[in-house]
Amino acid sequence: MGTPRTLGSNLGERLRPRLQVATQAAIERAAPLLTSGRLDPAALRLRIQPVLEAVRAHQPSLNMELEALAAAGQVDPLDLLALHAGDGLASFLGASACDATACALLGHRHLRLEGPGLIMAWQVSAHLLPSLVVVRRIPAHGPASLSLGIAGVHPLVGLSEAGLAVACNPFPVGDAEAGLPLPHLVHAALLAPGPGDALIRLQGGPRLGGGAMHLLTRDGVRTSIELSGTTAVRLDDHRPDAPRVHTAHALSERLADHAHAQDRSRADLMRLAGHAIHAIALGLDECCGWFGVGPGAQPVPGWDRERTVVAILEPTRNRMHLALGEAALETVDL
Repeated sequence: MGTPRTLGSNLGERLRPRLQVATQAAIERAAPLLTSGRLDPAALRLRIQPVLEAVRAHQPSLNMELEALAAAGQVDPLDLLALHAGDGLASFLGASACDATACALLGHRHLRLEGPGLIMAWQVSAHLLPSLVVVRRIPAHGPASLSLGIAGVHPLVGLSEAGLAVACNPFPVGDAEAGLPLPHLVHAALLAPGPGDALIRLQGGPRLGGGAMHLLTRDGVRTSIELSGTTAVRLDDHRPDAPRVHTAHALSERLADHAHAQDRSRADLMRLAGHAIHAIALGLDECCGWFGVGPGAQPVPGWDRERTVVAILEPTRNRMHLALGEAALETVDL
């Protein structure tokens, strides 16, 4: 609660042990992607420095929160940025793979809910899984929000009291620039007073990596925008009453020259679309079962149950449902 610096300090103090472990893991994961192919944290920090300068220039408020978070958590700000950037940093360093994610935007008739729902599945890297947390932010200016991320940073999904649900499917791109990480855009959209402003914030650039950004309002209005480091494409929505499914690859032909092909992601898309198109008054446990998550769920090829978290967001009621591995759903209210 409070100003960006106050929010960052509070998070850093509360999450210090997780933050220190997670930032070290992020550096160890990213450093071998350098041209030298060896673990060289100093060289990695040098490569990240221009990204930090871009964050300072384009998002000073969030930069203040990250600075305070790093100070209170007793971690290097550049190490924190490596954790926050995630797959975008991997794209920036030339990697052509990313963590598996999938997102579905469904109307009220598809789910057993009072309104529309956004379903996000995320296969979290094993070394970051213990640092997975839900953060409730009450800023001095702007709406309160709930977000799911790693040790207080790297949010890929969240909702705000402005009646918005936001999610990001990262995918590798070849034109990543020393710009804004996509989790920054999620964070910025959750601070928006309404959907129009949120859409502008979701397209901020230049960008460190690529991905699809999804916005769902409490009234069921949805928008999906695919981003590379330099290009933004708003996806057509000719059937807004039908489910929308997206996985970790670009659908737009305009991004074909920038986004790396992901065969596994395409298979996920076909499988999930088959589930979603037949969804009528679907229970939340059944949604989790699409990814092999929850008590009694059958394993799903390519999705490691023990590392997969499913978040189901209800912007109408400002409510987030979460399931991880074989655990039952838990509900968190904003």
